[in-house]
Amino acid sequence: QQQDDFSGAVLFAGEAYNVVVENYDCVHPQVQEAAGMLIDCLIQKGDLVNAERFSQQTYENIRDRKNGMDQEGEEVALGSYNLANVIHRQNGDLLKAEKLAREALRIRSFIYRSDDHMIGASCDLLARILQSQGKFEDETKRLFERSLAIFIRYEGPDGRNTAMAIMNIGLYYLELARI
Repeated sequence: QQQDDFSGAVLFAGEAYNVVVENYDCVHPQVQEAAGMLIDCLIQKGDLVNAERFSQQTYENIRDRKNGMDQEGEEVALGSYNLANVIHRQNGDLLKAEKLAREALRIRSFIYRSDDHMIGASCDLLARILQSQGKFEDETKRLFERSLAIFIRYEGPDGRNTAMAIMNIGLYYLELARI
């Protein structure tokens, strides 16, 4: 049943993406938002190959300077975040994923308040990527702690992202204890 729900979500997100692509330039913010939803649905469905392919293409579109896209804007940060997330979930090129996650965090740190949920998401992703590389230094710990603090402030102690941040920092400490 759950797989059917994800398939329906992917179909709906794909249709939404096609509608906005027909009406706007490929780097228009609404196209990027629809692309992000489709990528997220593909990730949730477990179709990481197509999620990576679509993330890579979307990222290349927004990074193409001929499009006139603000290279320090949220669209670039989201493209970097999405591609880093998919690469990490596939245990792909973690150095590339780290570079992309750092780019997303850098841009978002410039755009948003220091306690914005977008920064929390970027901190959490970068921390998970560093952990996957076996990097358990202070930076990884600080990133996990920062993301947790942001999510608690943003959505409270019972929020979905707060729960994920608690789980991620718990897994970090579990793996650190094993080492």
